[in-house]
Order: sequence, then structure tokens, then C-alpha cells
Amino acid sequence: MARSNKRDESMKLARDVQDSMVSTLRKNYGGIENLDVKQALFYVLIGAEMPSILVETSFISNHEEEKRLSAPSTEKK
Repeated sequence: MARSNKRDESMKLARDVQDSMVSTLRKNYGGIENLDVKQALFYVLIGAEMPSILVETSFISNHEEEKRLSAPSTEKK
């Protein structure tokens, strides 16, 4: 896969995942912000031959998110 095509496909995948995550989380939690997609080189993704993304789901430095992360899950799907 050409390098620029992989980058373009990765950005499209990242935006689709971001939009889906934000819309789903907003249904269950208040204060969900869309921080948009960022582009950077990650060593773990360099060798990937397919579109690839990393997802950061929470910030442990955010007190509200820390509580959510440490709380037992009450919903199983």
C-alpha cells in the first residue's frame, strides 16, 4: 500500500471510529468532548501494511474519567 494512501485510509478510519465512539459515549455520559483526530508517528504502527490507528479512550489524570475507569462495569452487552 502506498504510504500516502495508507495515511489517508488511516485518517478516514480514525475519524469514523472517533465519531462513533463520541456519539455512543454521549448517550451514556455527560461532558464527552470530541477532541478530534491527531496525526503522529507511532513506532508500534510503522510496520503495519494496512490502515492503523491508536485509540486513547480516557485520561487517568481526569478525575471523573479516573472514577469511571475504576468503577465496576454494570452493563454487559
